Amino acid sequence: SGLVNVDVTPEFATKLGAAYGATLPLGSTVAINRDLYRTSRMIKRAIISGLPSAGVHVADCSTLPVPVVRYYIRNRKDLSGGVHVRLDPHDGRVVEAHLIDKNGQDMTKNAERKIEALFFREDFRRAQPDDIGSIAYATDADARYREGFLEVMDVTRVQNARFRLVVDYCHGPAAHILPGLLDSLGCEVLALNATVPE
Repeated sequence: SGLVNVDVTPEFATKLGAAYGATLPLGSTVAINRDLYRTSRMIKRAIISGLPSAGVHVADCSTLPVPVVRYYIRNRKDLSGGVHVRLDPHDGRVVEAHLIDKNGQDMTKNAERKIEALFFREDFRRAQPDDIGSIAYATDADARYREGFLEVMDVTRVQNARFRLVVDYCHGPAAHILPGLLDSLGCEVLALNATVPE
């Protein structure tokens, strides 16, 4: 984490992506996600540009809620980890890149130190042209989450309860996921602030 365009610049983020990618086997795939702010988008795209240079593929989750991305990483067996970029909730001048392991948990300090050592030595693996990683949108992330969520719920029991809910989405990314889930559970919903700003 650090001040945007002071400590954490696009160049810094590209090097971070390359260093992270260099700790993974050639041909690995990493999921990447962000919050709704333009600053996070800029840093996320810079990290994305560093990963393929180390021969790592990118599954771009765009702006999903963090629990959805953690679930996606843990349950898609070909993913080696992930990154979530967000502004600090207490200081909008600070951006954070959270590194996530293949189990959907925060990366261990030892794994972070390995990336940090490569970062400062600038000892990145540079992939040959045929091995440069691809970048694709993770279009199945929300569907996998819905499917997994509904598998562990007693859907009929919830549907029979006929819940009537007021949900304030606070213009956040949950507005992409919750409506479909609540509809599947037969809930009658009055939605507030359900639009997600560009």
